[in-house]
Amino acid sequence: ALIISAAGWLAAAVLLVGDVYLHTGSDILTYSTERANAALKSSPMLTHMVYMSARAQDILAGKLNYTEFLQTSQEQMLKYIDSGNIVSQTLGYYIPTMIMGTVVAGGFAGYIAARAIAKARGSAVAYLPPFERFYLPRKVSKYFLLMYIVSLLPELFGWEDYYIAGYVLSSLISTVFMIQGISFVEFLLKLKLKNRGLRAFLVTVISLSISGLLVYVGLIEQMIRIRDARFTLLDKSNSDGGNKI
Repeated sequence: ALIISAAGWLAAAVLLVGDVYLHTGSDILTYSTERANAALKSSPMLTHMVYMSARAQDILAGKLNYTEFLQTSQEQMLKYIDSGNIVSQTLGYYIPTMIMGTVVAGGFAGYIAARAIAKARGSAVAYLPPFERFYLPRKVSKYFLLMYIVSLLPELFGWEDYYIAGYVLSSLISTVFMIQGISFVEFLLKLKLKNRGLRAFLVTVISLSISGLLVYVGLIEQMIRIRDARFTLLDKSNSDGGNKI
């Protein structure tokens, strides 16, 4: 259900990207870069902010002092920004990340909100497992692998018009496995820690510290299914106990 909900948001994102292309003749990254560059030329304050961000490491390292920064003209700043392709590189990272974040967050929030409304109205709703049981069914693994391969094709074959689509798809799949990795961490912690607040704190710290590694944790766990055996035994035990009662 969560995957279907997220797929709806992904379809909306694809339609948005397609609409930009139909109305402008450019992909969303090219269009956004052109608009951002036009905004920089018309706004000295915005130019200063982008330039300062781009030169932050030089300022911290002492290669650019505050006096030199103040003496830099807007034309010089724009030339530096343009020569480093800074706007395109920045948007190339943030646009796919924003789209991916919206798809995942929107899909989750949409499902939870609809479920809560239905439940409040007295309708029967599907069982929602605890977070430590969040993992993909085994049968969908091959489809996620296929989608990941498809997401790499634009970069492999130089299809520049599809770079954003490929990156968004790759990021979406990585996010799914990262969530599964975080869920696996919750599963391991719950074996020893019963304090929910402490577990939540540790899961948050671990997730922020090694989010990239958790993608591979989720991927490996999806292939070898470490949790399956334990949950099968737990469910069987609960079922047997219920029968005895």
